[in-house]
Amino acid sequence: MVWTALLTLVVMALAAPWYWVAPQDGQALGLIAIALMFAMSAGVTIKAYSIAPASLLAPFSYLEIVGAVLFGWFFWQEFPDIWTWFGATIIVASGLYVLRREAVKASG
Repeated sequence: MVWTALLTLVVMALAAPWYWVAPQDGQALGLIAIALMFAMSAGVTIKAYSIAPASLLAPFSYLEIVGAVLFGWFFWQEFPDIWTWFGATIIVASGLYVLRREAVKASG
């Protein structure tokens, strides 16, 4: 989590002189809220991976795909095209294959 934050800080600091625009009105509060939610999410994810095996937790990350589709549909009235669904299907199918393979390997 620390390395991700530091790398992001360095990359954004390098780009800031050309793109920085000071936040206005409530934007700073929104940015702080996003940073706090990201930190909490990363912390919970790290804790989950310390408790359970990755092969058990990885399929839950596919809920991000569902969340992204719903978010885009609700806020921007966008719905994924056929190629997006095709790619998502490949990602989910390969993850489920790995989950099944690990379960079979663990059982015997």
